[in-house]
Parts: sequence; C-alpha cells; structure tokens
Amino acid sequence: MSHFSVLVAVPRDCDPFSNYNTLYRLLAPFNEQGDPHDEFMEFDDREAEFLDEYENGSTIRIAMPDGRLLLPWDDEFCKDDDMKGLFTGYSHEVPEQLEQRDVPHKQVYPTLEEYVARWHSQSARPYGYWSNPQARWDWWVVGGRWTGSLPLKEGFTKDQQTIGDGHHGTCSEPNDDPRSCDYAPSKAIDWQALITLQAQRAGDKWEGHQEYKRLLAAGQDEEAKQLAYEKGLWRDKALEEDPTRDAYVLAKSHEAVTFAFVTAEGEWNERGSMGWWAIVTDEHPEYDEVFWQWVEQLDDDQMVVVVDCHI
Repeated sequence: MSHFSVLVAVPRDCDPFSNYNTLYRLLAPFNEQGDPHDEFMEFDDREAEFLDEYENGSTIRIAMPDGRLLLPWDDEFCKDDDMKGLFTGYSHEVPEQLEQRDVPHKQVYPTLEEYVARWHSQSARPYGYWSNPQARWDWWVVGGRWTGSLPLKEGFTKDQQTIGDGHHGTCSEPNDDPRSCDYAPSKAIDWQALITLQAQRAGDKWEGHQEYKRLLAAGQDEEAKQLAYEKGLWRDKALEEDPTRDAYVLAKSHEAVTFAFVTAEGEWNERGSMGWWAIVTDEHPEYDEVFWQWVEQLDDDQMVVVVDCHI
C-alpha cells in the first residue's frame, strides 16, 4: 500500500476543490476500481483457467471421522469463537491425529459451476474479472500528505477559489502557511523556490550521508541506522554512488516535484511503476527532465493541483 504525489493540470479558471467532477474526469481513466461500463475497463476472461483448475487442481483437506472433508480454515478448527469466519495463520489449529489429504477439486464439487462459486465467488458466466490495465490509484485526495507543497510568489494569496488548499492527510497537519498551497495557476507558483528548497534538502541529506558513513566506520551501527531513518537515506541510489556534494545537490535540485503528473489532455506521466511500500520499479531516467519541460510550457493561467494518490 503506497501514497505518492501527482501534479494535475486542470482547465483554466476551474476551482478544483469545489469542482471535483473536473478533477475526477482527468483521473478516472487511471482508477483501479472502475465500473464495467467504464470505457477504460477491460474484461479478463478466466474460463479456461478455472476449468483447468477444476479438472487438474486439488487442495489439502482434513479427513474427519464422520467422512467429511474439511479445509484447515473451517470454523470447526477455530481456536477462538471471535475469530470464526477469519483465518490469520494462527487462529486455527487442526488436531494432529486427523489425516490430511490432497483432494482433487472434482471429488468435492460435482460441477465446474459449484467450484467457481466456492473458490472464485462467481455465479454467472462469463467467468473472469474486470480490470483497468492503466490503473494507477484506488483513491485520492487534493493535498493529503503533500498539502502546502506549492510555494506562492509575492503578490499572490489564497482565496480558496483559484488558490487554496485541499484536505490534509491522516499523517499530516492542516496547511496553515499563507505562502503555500495545494492548487493555483502556474503564474502564482514560485517554481524557482521549489528548486532552491530541493537543493537545501539535498545538501542536508548529503551531509547526513557523510555522518552515516562516519558512524559505520566507527562501529556505531545503531546510531547509523537511526540517522539513516531520520534523514531518509534509505533507497537513495544516488547516494550509494557516493557523489560529490555539488553533483548530488545539482541533480536533486532539479528532480520532479511530484512522482507523476497529468496533463490537461489527460496524459499520465510517472517516474516509474509504484508498488507496495513505495517501492518503485521500471524507472524512467528522463522523467525529471520531462517534468520540468512540461512545467515550462504551462500557460500562466493553467491551474495545477497537487493530489495525494493511494494504490
């Protein structure tokens, strides 16, 4: 389960905080949980797969003295009545004296229909699942964990119509800074301040990495681990290459502000494929450059919104 930030360009003069329909329309094609009638959803036919499972598959069952063949997670083996209907791996216990058998599915279920209903919770054909091959999120909120991440230029203030904040996330506080926001027209955002801020953070992180190496060399492993956690040193490939301070700061200062961005035309661009626990695979090395090129060509009045996406 992961959170990541997305910068979305919406039509001009649109208040994304109140006009949620516009923002939803831009993000909808990337919804993991769309409805079957949505044009971006595709049906994954599993008829052949389920038939093969039924004809050739089996499962471990417990042979009861009365002839029944039960599953290890059936309520009869539940150690706690409050855990009935659940299976956690330690909530059930099968008596050692009972025989465990590898039983073919066809022996338990007279028909394919009964097997599919029991194992895949499907009662009607065609068998399969609806999915979105372009899925990127299962829910989102304006701001969220990234509330207040867009600094404002001098002369621009929040009015909650064209410049304002969305909702703070459960792990963050409301944005009380009048000089930053979650959505605004491009002309109101101090993009250079973002680059400067990222450079400052990169410098602090590089210094932290030097201290981390010193602690390891001194045999202070626990202190090094704590520092790495506090400074966010984990999984930083650039630091692993032990760059100079200037090279590291320059590269990090021009990183994309968000993990992904969506153009006003609905095109999704991302750093890579976001997986569980914020592990990213299939990274696109050109993403940072593409992000800033997109920012530079934004019209002054183009509204952009920071969205906290979850997948």
